[in-house]
Amino acid sequence: MKVSTLFLLPVMANAINFPRHKFLIDNINLVRADATYVKKNIADKCSDGNHIIGTANDLRSLANDCTEVKGSIEISSSYRDSEIDFSSIKEVDGSIKISDSSSVVSVSGNHLEKVGGSFEIKNLTSLVSVSLDKLSDVQEIEWNILPLLNSLSLNKDIKNLRKISISDTALSNINVFSNIKELDILNVNNNRFLERINSNVEKINKKFSIHANSKELVLEMNDLHSVGDISIRDLSLINFPKLEYVNKSMEFIENSMKSIEIKNLKAVDGTVGIIDNDNLEKVDLNDLENIDGALMISNNTNLKSINFFKNLKQIGGAIRFEGKFSETDFPNLKLVKGSAFINSKSDSFDCGTWVATKNGRSFIRGGKIQCTSDKKESLVNLTDEGEVLDTKTSEKDDFQEDTTNKTTGSSPTTATSSKQKDKTKKTSDGLSLKPTTKVRLIICTCLILFKSLY
Repeated sequence: MKVSTLFLLPVMANAINFPRHKFLIDNINLVRADATYVKKNIADKCSDGNHIIGTANDLRSLANDCTEVKGSIEISSSYRDSEIDFSSIKEVDGSIKISDSSSVVSVSGNHLEKVGGSFEIKNLTSLVSVSLDKLSDVQEIEWNILPLLNSLSLNKDIKNLRKISISDTALSNINVFSNIKELDILNVNNNRFLERINSNVEKINKKFSIHANSKELVLEMNDLHSVGDISIRDLSLINFPKLEYVNKSMEFIENSMKSIEIKNLKAVDGTVGIIDNDNLEKVDLNDLENIDGALMISNNTNLKSINFFKNLKQIGGAIRFEGKFSETDFPNLKLVKGSAFINSKSDSFDCGTWVATKNGRSFIRGGKIQCTSDKKESLVNLTDEGEVLDTKTSEKDDFQEDTTNKTTGSSPTTATSSKQKDKTKKTSDGLSLKPTTKVRLIICTCLILFKSLY
């Protein structure tokens, strides 16, 4: 063999092997391309704006591919599995919405730490338990119409939470939000077995509403110092030892509690209402200095005195008091911008404090004072500056009859003379009879004649 041939052998061998090497390289590149494609698909999947989950397999597939979901997760009404498990998902940038499934018994997320928006669970009629022990960051919790839900396990140190709404559950206590310091909205209603709410929240900016839960519900808010609007119904006990400011209105309606004591309350920027609390015997709002709206105290059966506003100086709206109270006492009240309507069923109540004037002016500036006890009624018409235009004080029946005659067009003189005639009518033996007594005699006489005929 020639030298030149020997020299060419390695070159020929390389030429023969070249396609094989190229094939291997191409295959490696293809695998790499496939891996990149798979990663890209997973990334796209995790970044999808809204994930509609129809089955447990859909949720498992999402959890296997994504520990962080960039969009929202919605469990559709077609979901028929008994468990919703967020498994390895740690973070959902958007919201989680679960609704309208009668099959779901439990919701859990052992690794779920953050929900960027709201966490909504609505109309799950078979749901018994919710377990989210690692959830530490969520903006809103709205859990409504969950009639069998009786087990709730949550992280107590949730941050960024602005709204809590829990209604129509079988929960007996809600103590899981004890470390939250500030909320915009707290709304707990229609939880028929709920007997205790404990919270260390310090400020509720907008709406605080508790109603239609168990009649035995005890509400402990030991650190609450400021609230937007507060509505309390159907409670047996409240405790607001640090509450100082209500930025809108405050109402206590149809509660079974015996006392309302908010000893540090300074101002209410709206209306104060204490209405239909049948067992209420004691109220202490003696530090309250200003009410920007109306003051309504009505139909609290066992409340005998309205004497718990010792430091109140101004009321920005009207006054309406109704009940069996025998006294009212407002020693520092200087101005009421609305009218005053006071109706006591006690015969010992004296309207004098309310109709009295100082230098010809009343501290009532809303145009009218109407004060009624069990026997007497006083009506005072005023200017906007509190100057007295006219005053009328009379027996309660006289006042009502006079008002009726005015309505029908009769003059006060006619009404008075007619009434005097009625009062001076006599029987044949000279005894004076009231009109009502005479009517009864006529009815009895008619009955006797009717019996004699038949």
